[in-house]
Parts: sequence; structure tokens; C-alpha cells
Amino acid sequence: MPPPDDRTNDSGASFDSLNVRVGIAVQRIRRRIALTHEELGKALALESGSVDAIERGLSVLTPHLANRLITVAAARGLVLSFDHVYGGRLLAEV
Repeated sequence: MPPPDDRTNDSGASFDSLNVRVGIAVQRIRRRIALTHEELGKALALESGSVDAIERGLSVLTPHLANRLITVAAARGLVLSFDHVYGGRLLAEV
């Protein structure tokens, strides 16, 4: 079996494309509000490695965490909705 990469789990199974799309959105949001993995992790009460896993599509971003992310972004001047996190709405549309 080939070694796993960012698109597979440890057993080589592909990740759900929704998790990957959400991860990309989280990364773009994090960068837009100028936070490191550690800073966003602290704001969401997560380890920085958990933020990285979400951004890579390896972990699921729950609605509860998405709501926290939206709140953190709003406090930093970026107004978001669940559509920006889950629905693919572009940040440029904010």
C-alpha cells in the first residue's frame, strides 16, 4: 500500500471532498483575519494541530466550531456566514 498523503487517511481511503473544501475555506478565513494556527486554535479552544487537520480536510469542522470561527472572524472585522464556511461562498463576496 502506498504511503498516505494529504488526500487520504492512514489506511489510504480518500477523504470526503466536503471536508477538503471546508478546510480550504477555513485556511483562507484564518489567513484573511491574520491568525496563526496556534492563535486560531486558542480562539476555538483547539490544539493548533487540530486547526491544521481541519484545514487539510483530515478532521471535520462541526457546526459548533464553525459558529465559533464566524464569531472570531467578526471580532476581527470579517463578517461571515455558514455559506462562507460550508457552502463555497467566496470571501470576496463579503
